[in-house]
Amino acid sequence: MKKTFIASLVILLTINIYAQNNNGFEKGYVITNDSNKIECYLKYISESAIRTKPLVKNSGERKTYLASEIKGYAIGDNIYTVLKDVEVKYQTLIASVQTVDHIFAKQELKGTINLYSTVLCSIESSGSRYIYKKVYIIEKSPDFPAIQLRNSNKKQLSKLRDITKDKPDIYKTISDKKLSDSEIIDLIRQYNKMTL
Repeated sequence: MKKTFIASLVILLTINIYAQNNNGFEKGYVITNDSNKIECYLKYISESAIRTKPLVKNSGERKTYLASEIKGYAIGDNIYTVLKDVEVKYQTLIASVQTVDHIFAKQELKGTINLYSTVLCSIESSGSRYIYKKVYIIEKSPDFPAIQLRNSNKKQLSKLRDITKDKPDIYKTISDKKLSDSEIIDLIRQYNKMTL
């Protein structure tokens, strides 16, 4: 019993020291615009910036990449790609809807319709606090550029119907009612299976 306790304590201390040394950095890689793969530790800064540090201490420099400077990155099994010219809605002190030039988005589903997710940071209208919200972005290239999908917005649901109109079984299931995140994911997964 005593040996198990000591072994558990050593493991916990090792994990804690490792976590403190990495300061939120996780092992992964960056894909440059030249399609080079750079293995490194990565840290998320915002929807359009990440910070890296080399795998081996003192073997390179820390670097901050903007979404416009790379094709994407990966941490574990999660792949993040750069989407360009995405129409998103979030509140800033200047505007509520804008087109984002470059944004990192996690690849949730890949197929005829690609589904991505990202976290957008917006500012309350009073300017007193930040709000972070996970949002979904859909893309069906080349016909439909990447757009944020707001599950309760009639205009957005209309765009989803337009994207799926070539599959009547899917098209008919999209009404003007709010769709949950899981319903959106299932719908796109079904659509992609039908287009294989």
